[in-house]
Amino acid sequence: MKRILLAVWISSSLSQAAQARELADWVKLSGFGTLGVVHSNDKGADYHATLEPSTGAGRSNALDSGVDSVLGVQADLQLGQNLSGTAQVVSRRLSDYNSSRPYFEWANLKYQITPNLYLRGGRIVAPMFFWSDSRMVGYAQTSVRPWGEVYLMNPITYLNGVDLGYLFKANNVLYRVGAATGKMSQTLYSNSTQASLNYRFDNTLFNLAAEYAGSTLRLGYARVDMSTQADVISAYENVLNALIANNNQTAAVIKDNVTFSNVKSDFYNIAYRYDHGPWLLQAEWARRRMGTDGIADIDGFGLLGGYRIGDWTPYLQYARTSHKGPPALPLLSGPGAALVNGLNAQFQLRLERSNIGAGVRWDVIDNVALKLQFERIDKPAGGNGFFINSTDDFTNNRRQVNLYSATLDFVF
Repeated sequence: MKRILLAVWISSSLSQAAQARELADWVKLSGFGTLGVVHSNDKGADYHATLEPSTGAGRSNALDSGVDSVLGVQADLQLGQNLSGTAQVVSRRLSDYNSSRPYFEWANLKYQITPNLYLRGGRIVAPMFFWSDSRMVGYAQTSVRPWGEVYLMNPITYLNGVDLGYLFKANNVLYRVGAATGKMSQTLYSNSTQASLNYRFDNTLFNLAAEYAGSTLRLGYARVDMSTQADVISAYENVLNALIANNNQTAAVIKDNVTFSNVKSDFYNIAYRYDHGPWLLQAEWARRRMGTDGIADIDGFGLLGGYRIGDWTPYLQYARTSHKGPPALPLLSGPGAALVNGLNAQFQLRLERSNIGAGVRWDVIDNVALKLQFERIDKPAGGNGFFINSTDDFTNNRRQVNLYSATLDFVF
């Protein structure tokens, strides 16, 4: 928290300095940040908003400041008539509880081929969801954060690769068409293994958005080739290989269905936003289909409605994750079977949960917003519902978790 506060002070000083003197015409500095606290009334598990951290609000911390807090600074460079660059540095909680080490979220060059067509390369945004461009910018969103029931199914926020975008207008409708391809390596915390796992993603993405009179409709699809590395995964595979060498047919069946290398996965996304006058409406649906029984197939849906009254925007929201598998795996016997059976049992745990909430956003001054939000998360028995560090009692029984969040969002 001290690092975040220091970073906020530094960024504020930089912003004031930038305003006090004119930078070169080809450089523009901007930034964003969130100071947030979250409280969960259930100490049986941790609530988290992203998949990297190994702690959250609840079991590890009664009042957690790392769930939503973030600071980002961005430099936009105009390098020529058709060539520009963007670098965005972000500090937020990552896989290590004490780590908020800044890293490059974006670092790319963009060439404007025509007024309507561009090509970009480097570290670019991964256009998985409606809010992908501003996923970490709390000020850009009505609620405290995007629905975890939707956004937690895919942790990819950036790619090291290229994307192509085309913009055109027809019958008063503005269309945006995009395609991207690239790689990403990421360390994520796994509740199944109680450890951080190293993931490698190879991605190909397509998206289409249409805007008309305050309405935006977005369609997206991604094909992801995923590989996972960790000591516990290697031990799991070594046990299966040894048993298969001794003609254990059950081990062969498990290995055929549970893979961790080059797993082909499909992601689908449909989103709609209406923002005109005092009324606003947001809806988003996503589907994840995995090519392994080691990771569940799930669907996610979120809906939010709000009404502006001056500087205040009260809102209601509902979100749900539906669990679609994987099917039960056979029990293994033999040396090392306890490790395999234990992990297989974790793979079967349900990620399903529903979330109903209410909140209010107060635009205090230009570029600063204060938000208060309450959520009631209902998790059925037999799963962790995207919570981490869950106790057996939490996992095995239905739980209704009350979540209280407060954030101060700003841009500069």
